[in-house]
Amino acid sequence: MVAGRQRYIAPLDSSAAKHKNTPVAVFRSPKYALSSYFHGKCTILVEVAPRGAVHFIAKQETAMPGKFEIKTTANGKFFFNLKAANGEVILTSQQYKALAYAKKGIASVQKNAADAARFEVKDAKNGEKYFVLKAKNTQVIGQSETYPTDAALKKGIASVQKNAVDAKIVEA
Repeated sequence: MVAGRQRYIAPLDSSAAKHKNTPVAVFRSPKYALSSYFHGKCTILVEVAPRGAVHFIAKQETAMPGKFEIKTTANGKFFFNLKAANGEVILTSQQYKALAYAKKGIASVQKNAADAARFEVKDAKNGEKYFVLKAKNTQVIGQSETYPTDAALKKGIASVQKNAVDAKIVEA
């Protein structure tokens, strides 16, 4: 509330915006206009008062979806990384002979990531821990980086479970 006025603002939705500084929504009243703008990884809500005065009202972090990024190795094989919304690699696949097999691997990750029983924690040579994601037939379909603590490892697993299902597929 500013200067005794109450505002009723709908939740900010940046899904309509694809580029920075794109208007997402505009709310108007006889004296004021409220605009929300998608700006990188957040949405900013501003109030435009009479005579063009602009007042910052709110900033909301925008959840960007994770993505599967398929890459080609120097020897012509394919592998994929599952990247979290922040761009960090959270799971890496084995190498596949063909692009179609890599895409089947992604489908397997999407199918199996929701089941916590499909994750197996292992000890790395450096003393840290990492996890693998296994398909129903127990074949490893992805491996994580190493984590220094159990809490970080659990967050990594949770990130795979959260991002894998709706992640888009990009060929790099």
